[in-house]
Amino acid sequence: MSQQQAEAAIKTGNCKYLVKGRSYMAPIGLTTKNDLKNGAKGIDEWLEIDGGNAYVLTSYKWITVDDDGTTQLQLEFDTLLCE
Repeated sequence: MSQQQAEAAIKTGNCKYLVKGRSYMAPIGLTTKNDLKNGAKGIDEWLEIDGGNAYVLTSYKWITVDDDGTTQLQLEFDTLLCE
């Protein structure tokens, strides 16, 4: 859900934040598509751990992790529990 949708759902009492500002470094994939799949899997795992059923992606970027130019996807998100 978008940040605006989350804020509206919180105001109406349909959702509540469980964790705000979580940062996750996705495992490096061989392609950008694999980076995204790894990131999505990680977010799903954190949702399960937190006991939530929704999230808001607040930031994402690829970080260079070595001198060869290898990048790793960094995600920041909030987990929510919604009715």
